Amino acid sequence: MSRRRRPPLPLSPEVVHPLDVDDLLHEIMLRLPPQPPYLLRASTVSKRWRSLATDPKFLRRFPIHHQKPPLLGVFSCTRGGMSFSSTLDPPYRIPPERFSMRPRIRSSQMCLDVRHGRVLINDDMRSRVFSGRAIDIALRRTLVGNTLYWLLESTFMLKFDLEAQRAAVTGRFAGAPRGGNLQIIQAEDGTVGFAALCDFHYRRCLQIWDRKIDSYGFPTGVLRQTVELQKILGLESRIDGKSYILHYMEDVQAILLQVQSSVYMIQLESLQPKKLFESTDNCIYRPFTSFYAEEVPLAV
Repeated sequence: MSRRRRPPLPLSPEVVHPLDVDDLLHEIMLRLPPQPPYLLRASTVSKRWRSLATDPKFLRRFPIHHQKPPLLGVFSCTRGGMSFSSTLDPPYRIPPERFSMRPRIRSSQMCLDVRHGRVLINDDMRSRVFSGRAIDIALRRTLVGNTLYWLLESTFMLKFDLEAQRAAVTGRFAGAPRGGNLQIIQAEDGTVGFAALCDFHYRRCLQIWDRKIDSYGFPTGVLRQTVELQKILGLESRIDGKSYILHYMEDVQAILLQVQSSVYMIQLESLQPKKLFESTDNCIYRPFTSFYAEEVPLAV
């Protein structure tokens, strides 16, 4: 009596590695940190990876996913003109000649504003912007929601609604810090707040103020945090020299500070500091944040 042959077992489906699936690899690349050189390194793995990393659809998704662009450098404006300094760690610093411009004869370049990876430049302002405090006030603006805010002298702010195309002067809320070493910022709830440098118990401190509505329905200032600047920056000696707020970066929720001869960036949420560069010049600084598309090698 012959034995019946068992039917052959079905072949197991071929196991596919996740990195062999283009869609999955795109999702992995999408979650790489936005700072250079992570995407560049991924593109050098193979020709296939390079093709995926430089795909136009993927490059459009990358900034949408991360939302907050990284700080790539700072434009410095002095009487002699404008220059760019990369804040990336070597060897990935952006050469300053990438942003060099040839000024017209007898003209002086001035960086008026930097936003969304674009730079607004006036090359005929000469030294007028350094002649008094009025053009400096005009340049120190903050975008909160759809409204631009400027600090004015005394106790007032100028605001301009971008949707309604309407300007108005309003008072600072009660209890807010006063003086020149202030910067309008975006508060935790998305409204207007302040960052201020002040002396507290004979030590230089950073204060963060929020805007709240009191029981009578009036806006008032609420002190959220006071931190000694020396502790934030990790300095061994007490800060006795000059220190002031240079700029607020709404894209990354950070401020630029000049402390003595150094320029620092401080994240307002985490209070994490980063020393950017040394500076002894009387400069106006404009931070440049963007998603930097590094040059990809032609062959691997």
